[in-house]
Amino acid sequence: MSAIRVDLGHRVELVAMDPHYEDIAVGLYVRESGRGPVGSVHSYSRHPGTAARLAAIAQTMRELGGLEAGADVEVRFACGTWHHAAAKRLFIEAVKHDPATLGQASPLQATDARSGQRIEVVPRGVYCGAVGWVDGDRGLGALNVAIRTFWFDEGMIHLGTGGAITWDSTPQGEWEETELKARHLCRVAVGETRP
Repeated sequence: MSAIRVDLGHRVELVAMDPHYEDIAVGLYVRESGRGPVGSVHSYSRHPGTAARLAAIAQTMRELGGLEAGADVEVRFACGTWHHAAAKRLFIEAVKHDPATLGQASPLQATDARSGQRIEVVPRGVYCGAVGWVDGDRGLGALNVAIRTFWFDEGMIHLGTGGAITWDSTPQGEWEETELKARHLCRVAVGETRP
């Protein structure tokens, strides 16, 4: 019997006993690829059905965190950067998620420590990303951070805005700041020209 060595990359997290599948050990690994860092869900278990379970964990990570798909067991962040802590959390939550509810995973939620309100973590899309153009041949370009920017997606118009959370922020103050910033842009969206 010969051993086969597979370079999985750097291990991000290991769950010693998968509660939803034969108590197998499951790990998340990250390695560089041609398109940036990619995470892979892996197990050394040879138990029948392991490949399907690993694919289900990767799919649940995509659903929970808005990650892009690679191969069956691969995930990547749309921004092209590897976010270690976020990937670790998504992996742990995906392993805990009941595979009988595949396709029904809800985005992760957090709780604001001050107000106790639940906050749903969703992909931001273009909001707060760089938008613009670059001409590498001529060394020219123009980029802008997409704050208070409209974009269209699936027949809907979207507007991202928010407050800047600082040491003296309050939930009410941040909400009022968000409404103020959005108010004028919403007027523009519906065709009002007066302030």
